[in-house]
Amino acid sequence: MFAEIVLPIPIKKKFLYIIPDELKQVILPGVRVNVPFSNRTEKGYVISIKDTITENIPVSSLKKIDSVIDKAPVITDELFKLANWMSDFYLCSTGEILNCILPLEVYSKKVESEFLVKNLQESPNLIKKNNNKPEVYVACNLQRIKLVNIYMKLIKEHIEPGECIFIVPELQIIPELLQNLNHIISKDKIGLWHNKISRKIKYQNWLLALSGKLKIMFGTRSTIFAPFKNLKLIIIDTETNESYKNIQKPEYDTVDVAIKRAELTGAKVVLGYKIPSLTIYYNLKIKKYKYLEYSD
Repeated sequence: MFAEIVLPIPIKKKFLYIIPDELKQVILPGVRVNVPFSNRTEKGYVISIKDTITENIPVSSLKKIDSVIDKAPVITDELFKLANWMSDFYLCSTGEILNCILPLEVYSKKVESEFLVKNLQESPNLIKKNNNKPEVYVACNLQRIKLVNIYMKLIKEHIEPGECIFIVPELQIIPELLQNLNHIISKDKIGLWHNKISRKIKYQNWLLALSGKLKIMFGTRSTIFAPFKNLKLIIIDTETNESYKNIQKPEYDTVDVAIKRAELTGAKVVLGYKIPSLTIYYNLKIKKYKYLEYSD
């Protein structure tokens, strides 16, 4: 058996590796692995499994996978689709994107052992192909307290049937909004994701979201990649903030990624503004986006 693997390097290519007999039961699409590459060991992401090679490549030229990092897939089918789209749209490799979605250093053997693999396997994949255009709503020209109340109302409406991603531009905003969230859902249903959180906690929250045990992932820019399987709502607060644009490679715009996720999953996107940008105003004018209707 063989595995197609992408690496976090600036080469848009899938690399073929032999799956050793002792790893055949644990190598699945979505797990991370250690592989020999050139004169070093690289970590990579398994994209697909093949029983035979259709390409004209001699098996003797292929190397074997060294080891597997994850005991169960940690990247969903939807996130693979998102990574492929981002790779084409932002002109970088799929491996670089996947390393941005779930960095290879985010791992804790202790957390994985405590969590148990069955938690991941018990969570059904509820993602279905969504052929509709994404629904994007704009909430603007509101006092802050009213805007926050709208966020809470929307979250409460959407977390019962599914899950929510809530993104803010700055860490300083998180404590206040977290208090609001704690009034509508228990703390153990909220996962935090930002650069001040340890790798261990990030990995724990990733597995909890993947298993369906979290209802909200709350944090800064990279929260957009939370691996929910029944995503219903994405809220981006103060969208005009420049912090939503990742200027390091791979470069990406959080709003663009959110809208693509909505297209893939059927989730709604809500963009909160004090004053909308010209781009947003234009999209509202051509009715690509809609004003969010609300009542006091």
